[in-house]
Amino acid sequence: MWNKVISISSVKNPTDAISITLNLAAAIHNKTKENVAVIDLSFLSFHELAELLNTKVLPDVSPLLSLGAALNKNLLRGFLYRHPSGIDVISSPPMKRDLFSTEFISSLISEFRELYTYTLLLTTFSMDDKFYNIIGNTNLHILLLPVEKYAKNLAEEFFISLARFHLPAKLCYIVLNYTEKMEDKSLLSEIRNSFRDKYLSEVCCAAVANDCFIVNTHPERSFSQQINAIAEKLISDDTFFVQHVIKPAAVATSESSSRKDKDVEKLALKAELQKYILENIETMISYNDDEKTQYVRSIIEKILSEKNLELSQEEKKELINDLVSEILGLGPIERLLRDTSITEIMVNGKDEIYIERDGKIYLTEYKFNAEKDLYTVIDKIVSSVGRRIDDSSPLVDARLKDGSRVNIVIPPISLNGPVITIRKFKERHLAPQDLINYNSANSEVIEFIKWCIWGRKNIIISGGTGSGKTTLLNILASFIPEDERIITIEDSAELKLPHKHWIRLEARPPNIEGKGEITIRQLLINALRMRPDRIIIGECRGGEALDMLQAMNTGHEGSLTTLHANSPRDVLSRLETLVLMSGMELPIIAIRQQIASAIDLIIQVARLQDGTRKIVAINEVVGLEGNTILMAEIFKFIHKGWSTDKKIVGEFKFTGIVPTFMEELKVKLPDVRFDIFRSN
Repeated sequence: MWNKVISISSVKNPTDAISITLNLAAAIHNKTKENVAVIDLSFLSFHELAELLNTKVLPDVSPLLSLGAALNKNLLRGFLYRHPSGIDVISSPPMKRDLFSTEFISSLISEFRELYTYTLLLTTFSMDDKFYNIIGNTNLHILLLPVEKYAKNLAEEFFISLARFHLPAKLCYIVLNYTEKMEDKSLLSEIRNSFRDKYLSEVCCAAVANDCFIVNTHPERSFSQQINAIAEKLISDDTFFVQHVIKPAAVATSESSSRKDKDVEKLALKAELQKYILENIETMISYNDDEKTQYVRSIIEKILSEKNLELSQEEKKELINDLVSEILGLGPIERLLRDTSITEIMVNGKDEIYIERDGKIYLTEYKFNAEKDLYTVIDKIVSSVGRRIDDSSPLVDARLKDGSRVNIVIPPISLNGPVITIRKFKERHLAPQDLINYNSANSEVIEFIKWCIWGRKNIIISGGTGSGKTTLLNILASFIPEDERIITIEDSAELKLPHKHWIRLEARPPNIEGKGEITIRQLLINALRMRPDRIIIGECRGGEALDMLQAMNTGHEGSLTTLHANSPRDVLSRLETLVLMSGMELPIIAIRQQIASAIDLIIQVARLQDGTRKIVAINEVVGLEGNTILMAEIFKFIHKGWSTDKKIVGEFKFTGIVPTFMEELKVKLPDVRFDIFRSN
């Protein structure tokens, strides 16, 4: 028997990693009766751990940071929390990752290795030096992998990267982490086969209880049985473990030195390549995008073949792809743009690139080599769409070739350096059924909205930033009959409609002389002369609100738009403000009459605390009584609590109020039903 350290990280679900780590520790302790400890080195889970362990005083190891390699067992014992289950726990302070040196982490793990037969490390998957230093101190790393396409690719990249840090592939095994609602079960089999040599087990976290040690409280559940099976494998088979720990100093030092050398080589190669391309720029003028890519790739390969760089085939391939991306693409964010699981990319200066995936924000390992490289990418974006950005005009909205929306802000407005925010859109057009599949609405809600669109009701979709307004607008517009002429008006074109008779109008900013601006309001006025059946405004945020209301009141029913507001009642207040921005001096009562007469329905969407987006309310604008616009709440989402995997649990429910226009719709649409409005 020799003491073992096991690290655990999750590609996607840190909450699942906590549950699996704690329960695996408990299962090992139950089966062996040996000393077992859990070290939280995730730098994220401090408060969640304390809550799960039912303690308000979870020890924080940060007071020992100054000791470095002088850390010892006697000092550590005073910082341990002994849980009634028999597991000892120590945690890292939240958001203090940078304070933990590789020296301290190595010393901390070394002391635990001497104190405990089994030590489990809860880590955060990040693929940076600190992460590899942590797993380099362990005898086994367990990677929790969700059953999703992007995760498979990420895991493949992870196993390739182990060699760069001089870590044996045998050090790491995969545990597939799935849910009961998993739709594509063939993908589970595909991933299992892809990592056959690395496959350890699989765990379904869907039924995890609120208490942290479900293996003790509910041993009959499938989750408990799966965890116990993993524990049994690890206890009975030492071949899962690497006995000789990789010294982190060697990992960090050799990698750091190697990386610096390769960075210098890459910069020199890039400079040489750029010079060569500038000298031969005329050759590329007539090339299309694919031909330019092949031409640049051939140049890189030619120069590489002339140099004696010590690169593996994998490193050579990575270097070529990086250089092609930097010269023809958008540098380090090019790879993120190709990742279909990412919905938002946020560049905060040259050193920080964040992404949004599944409604949550993560810091990536990518960064720009220098600020000038970031400015080069910005120039590529703005020049491709005929925009400009400089000190006198330091912000711009644009779009990429794939339709992604881009906002760029540079100094002196931005104090963080150049900032790029890219809102990506799914390649596949989402359908109404997707709203049901993602639990953003139920079938009755979708049915009701479909009737309203068929019945040419004027609808406003409202919500906060990133709540899914434009996505919902795209989906709902698919209900518009194919034989109608649709005109869309946007500040930056984002809508993708499946209709053939679709006219797209896009606003234009002023040129460098401050001339040539075309506003949304001008486009809306012009659209009224284009014989539209439907007018869709991507976002209403200015004086065009008055023209929109007048159009809705004068024969252009069935119009759709989005608006920033936190509730249906706020929509009415914001519309009043936007109408006043038109410059027309109208009394408030006249504005409210216009709003009450024009708007039929307000659909409220929200991004909830767990990252999910839902339709949370639907209100009918009933009319005007005195000086007040009356509304009736037709539908609402009722928040009932949280699931064990930290997802919001709730119910989509009609209130029992029948909209006043339903009799009218019944005449137009024979499929209309009244039973969906019954309150349960």
